Amino acid sequence: MDLVFSVVLLAFVQVCGGVTNYGGQIHMKYPELYNQTKPHQGLVVREKTDITLRGGDLLLGVKDPQSTSGEYPQRKVKVTPFMIDKYPVTVADFLTFKIHKPKYLTTAEKEGWSWVFSGRFPEKGVEDTGLSVHPLDEQWWLPLQKATFKSPYAERWGNIESRMDHPVTHVSYNDALAFCSWFGKRLPTEAEWEFAARGGKKGERFPWGERYQPNRMNVWQGSFPGNNKIMDGHDGISPVKAFPAQNSYGMFDMVGNTWEWTSTIFHYPDGTNANPPPKKPVFKLRNGQKVFSVKGGSFADSKDGTINFEARCASRQGLPINYSGENVGFRCARDVKIREARVVTTPEPEKPKGYIIKKMTKQEKDDQKRRERINRHANMMRHTEL
Repeated sequence: MDLVFSVVLLAFVQVCGGVTNYGGQIHMKYPELYNQTKPHQGLVVREKTDITLRGGDLLLGVKDPQSTSGEYPQRKVKVTPFMIDKYPVTVADFLTFKIHKPKYLTTAEKEGWSWVFSGRFPEKGVEDTGLSVHPLDEQWWLPLQKATFKSPYAERWGNIESRMDHPVTHVSYNDALAFCSWFGKRLPTEAEWEFAARGGKKGERFPWGERYQPNRMNVWQGSFPGNNKIMDGHDGISPVKAFPAQNSYGMFDMVGNTWEWTSTIFHYPDGTNANPPPKKPVFKLRNGQKVFSVKGGSFADSKDGTINFEARCASRQGLPINYSGENVGFRCARDVKIREARVVTTPEPEKPKGYIIKKMTKQEKDDQKRRERINRHANMMRHTEL
């Protein structure tokens, strides 16, 4: 069955080649982890999907003493040059990986379930896993059997073809790491992610500035969890290009829509929020598993924090390494080395000795012609006298 599904998806991705951000020349960083497979010729990159940032000083976090997730207090960090994807990894991107690695199973596929937003399902007829406690104790998430990246709602409605340009979800930290590693990349650190989200701005709440702007991100609008007014046009996850680029760097979907995995171990400030975080990260273990930072907020969050988290540049929470759900995706990054920019100047042409290269005005040209006429007349008079 999986082989038939892979063949069908391969044909579909070939037809819709422009949907995928990956699939051109694939570079493998960790050959000991994965077997290199020659990519299909039909899987090509249609546009430049990553940007290179020189890095620099970053004021990480937000000046909000009410924050309890470690955003406050702000602290200065140094970000080295790096490259990061402009878009989250899409369903089509992840299918490219799965088509070439059909034996790889995501955490949701191995465990047989994943977290989904409970407001999508009637109370009757829902088969869950028997679990009842979400890692963040949020009651609006349901552990649904057979929910995976290719069947986000366990095939209850919709089809995968309509979601090819959506961020891939139901992927754990390990799934995201496997994808990035196979493409010769890695997950961004929390500082890199926030540096890219801010787009060169310092301390503003959103990637585009301090004030909220409508139709710039996918968040919950209305009463939660029963009534989403869908003022942004999307109920649940939206395509990665549903909204314009969110900052001057050309980054899409950094805040709202889905949280995104980072490679940074999640930690809280040491003691109270009034104290800076410790030099060595202190992370919580949930069910014996490490907890990593996710960034940016999701469709179930809000513009101002009145509903769940505020979807802003500094938004963060910690999720266990094996968490997979409808509200978490990822994008990739990698290290780069950028030489210091050198100013290249074109040498000026040598000026003839005794002359000054200067653009003359009309009046100066007329005066010069008049002097030349006077000189010619004077020379003629001298020759006549001789």
